[in-house]
Amino acid sequence: MGIALDSLLMVLQYSGLTSIIAAALVGYWRLRTERTERNLIQRFPLLLPAIVFLVTSGLVLSLLPVPISEYRGVNSRSLDYSEDYNVTFSMYESGAIYQDTVNMIVTEDMSPGDYITVECEVYWNEALNRTETIELNGTQSPGLVQESRSLDLAPGTYRFVINGTLYNTDNTLLQVEIVQRLRSGIVDELRDWSNYQLTLNLIVTLFVIGGLCINQRSVYKPKYGRPLYPESDEATS
Repeated sequence: MGIALDSLLMVLQYSGLTSIIAAALVGYWRLRTERTERNLIQRFPLLLPAIVFLVTSGLVLSLLPVPISEYRGVNSRSLDYSEDYNVTFSMYESGAIYQDTVNMIVTEDMSPGDYITVECEVYWNEALNRTETIELNGTQSPGLVQESRSLDLAPGTYRFVINGTLYNTDNTLLQVEIVQRLRSGIVDELRDWSNYQLTLNLIVTLFVIGGLCINQRSVYKPKYGRPLYPESDEATS
């Protein structure tokens, strides 16, 4: 099973269990209460379990380590050398979602004879962690040239200081991207999770509607006259 299905089953497990407990408590409460004295929750026996299911689903997704909750969006920073060359980047925990490496990608539109050297210093807690050098050479025909480096970094927040030297080129714009890629197949898992969320929302909606529609009405006995909402022929005789 994938992490999307595992997450759905985890939500259903906790929400279903708490709903069953709520339904049992409501049922026991109804049995201990005279029919003429039952309140709103006792007359709508599925209403409280439906609300409990809804609240528990939200709490599970918010507070518990659901596998899909590791996804925090695309983890990348793009910058132009002429604008910003000092940038912070947060490395997420590697697991089922993110890879355990960071890629630094340098792209430049180059002509034959162009040459670029990019020096990158990576700092962690203001201490130099590592230094990387990337060299780009113009090809025989003008076009985009791209080089990358894979950095093995521990989870945490880093500061990248990038310095580029451009030789024999009139370009002043150097494109740099720092990205922690997703693992293979995660895009499909995210799409499945969106479908599961839609299904879960539909289940919750139907559950709440059912809780509002299933009404076991109590007999209201006025001081004078016949009782309202008779439950049998004897009550109307």
